[in-house]
Amino acid sequence: EEEAIYYFAGNKFRTSYYFMLLWSVIYVKFYEKFKVNVVLFVLYRFSFVFLIMFCYWIKCSTAVVGSIVMLLMTFFSERVRKKLLSWKVIIVSIVVVGLIILLLRQIVDIEYIEYFIVNILGENLGLTGRFVIYDRLFDIVKIHPFFGFGYGNSAIQAYVASYFSNAQNSVIQGVIDYGLFGAVAFGLMIRQLFVIKTNVEIGTDDINRIWGMYMFVFSMIICSIVEITFNYMFYTALFFVGAYITQIVNVGDEE
Repeated sequence: EEEAIYYFAGNKFRTSYYFMLLWSVIYVKFYEKFKVNVVLFVLYRFSFVFLIMFCYWIKCSTAVVGSIVMLLMTFFSERVRKKLLSWKVIIVSIVVVGLIILLLRQIVDIEYIEYFIVNILGENLGLTGRFVIYDRLFDIVKIHPFFGFGYGNSAIQAYVASYFSNAQNSVIQGVIDYGLFGAVAFGLMIRQLFVIKTNVEIGTDDINRIWGMYMFVFSMIICSIVEITFNYMFYTALFFVGAYITQIVNVGDEE
């Protein structure tokens, strides 16, 4: 079965994230039709069952959780969407993702979370050996805290007896690679994407239209707790959101 999955799906993470990004693009593409056709929007939401089951079939538990997050975000009210579509929310979420590993053992011991991990996802409470890495991550960060070890380093393999080649947490991996200066630069980049010096306010309709891409961005942030999800697909969606906001602002300035 394992060989058949890889034959048809290839790398389970890459394939799952492709499908999640596709569902985001579908939302953006058909948003205008969703506004006037409630049945079509309900069918779109129902299609997430296929996405979730596909991710489950190829045994990508991270993408299962990410797909569920995306589905739930389709039900968010316009008021909530407007509050979440913010560089501050993104940065705070990323910081929380980096620090949450300090409490992750206690979190997975919560009864309903334990049930979901073991009985629904079919994973173990050790998160496939990730705690071996998490217990040492901040010690590794302390070795080169300001500029990191550099891109493509083997710090995890060198300092942790584990078969994983990375930190299994996107935020901490970024700090290991580029240090605190790199983390600050990353935060400034996100801020630049969302903060524009203008009096033009982004309308509710524009927020709803771009929400599909933002669902993918936010789900990847959640998934980054236990995986390296800050990849080219994540950055593509993030820059797409930023580019769209910039376009709306520029149009507003011209008017």
